Amino acid sequence: MELFHVRWEDIPENATLIMGFSGWGNLGHLVMNHLAEVLPVEPVGFFGNSTWYHKGRLEAPMTLYQYIQEEQKYLFLCPRVMFPVVGEEALQSEFWELLVEDMLSIERLKQVIIIAGLREETRSFGNKDWVALIPTRDYQEKFGIKRTLENHLSMVGPLSVTLMKATADKVPALAILGYCGTYQADYVAAKVVLEALEEYAELRVGREHIIEFDASFIAEPIEDLEDFI
Repeated sequence: MELFHVRWEDIPENATLIMGFSGWGNLGHLVMNHLAEVLPVEPVGFFGNSTWYHKGRLEAPMTLYQYIQEEQKYLFLCPRVMFPVVGEEALQSEFWELLVEDMLSIERLKQVIIIAGLREETRSFGNKDWVALIPTRDYQEKFGIKRTLENHLSMVGPLSVTLMKATADKVPALAILGYCGTYQADYVAAKVVLEALEEYAELRVGREHIIEFDASFIAEPIEDLEDFI
């Protein structure tokens, strides 16, 4: 891996990799940090210029966790601080390409799921879905899930890179996009995405209240990303 320090012996085979970042509605960031806060996860990979302990475990600005729920194995790529996807401070595509390449280099993944927000204004008249799905060809063939995202909607950042690389590398990948109406944190949409994760990843997690991580104690958490901004 180019970016991460990883305990390879702790990476389970046939795992579902779930990741998400800031962006529209801050959905990916909200959902991933909720998972890290409410589930008994174990850190197995680290990226960033600082570390700290939280709930007795070592963490970094970007932490890769493993979680086992009965027979299901999961890897959560969790940004514990903001890694901007959109706006003036958005990270360049080179960073997302390196990050996604690192994650998809994990061998024998069962599937990859990436979470993002989708602007409410893109919803067509009569569409009552709360999420839009984008399966790669290999995901559709393996799990029978069809695309519900409408045509002619542009994607950028880690969502775009993940879909392109997963398609090229024949990795089964699914994007779950929650409709939301603001750049600000959309907690209702985050709950909807967590419900979708239960359906498509068989991941059971409480979602009555979205639990956030307070990163205010971290000084200059991603200053080593200056080359990508």
